Amino acid sequence: MAGARDQLERICAVSLSNELQQKRTKELDYVLRELSRSDFSVRHAAPAGPYTIHLHALGDEMILNVATEAWSSSITHSVKLSPLRKIIDQYKEVSANFIAAITDQRLSRQIETIDEGRTSLHNEGADILNEQLTERFNVNAKTARLMFSMIAMLT
Repeated sequence: MAGARDQLERICAVSLSNELQQKRTKELDYVLRELSRSDFSVRHAAPAGPYTIHLHALGDEMILNVATEAWSSSITHSVKLSPLRKIIDQYKEVSANFIAAITDQRLSRQIETIDEGRTSLHNEGADILNEQLTERFNVNAKTARLMFSMIAMLT
């Protein structure tokens, strides 16, 4: 029976508001697909999943509407972007440097160092995000990293 419960403790779909839809890229589509198979659950005796997450931006917040697959129950949660801003900006800059290093033979020796920095920023951003989510949701490290990637792409 544990296997059946594990299947319920996951995200089954992620959707974006019309405003955020305009920011879709192939990379973002990949992250959304991966999130749609990620471990996730709601704390405090909420209905079991699987869960659908709908996102929209509101000022300096990303609003997550988390619902059961059939939308029979939902929770709205706000993620404050201000604690993530600096990390997101640094992550985007280092990611751009990583792409440049991959495409420029002269920078090829720097790829490993740049990637280590990018991974460190990615982990730090996921940790900060997870701190905001942990009161209401159970999110593992992989899911937090995917969520950070998604938010970074959408801001």
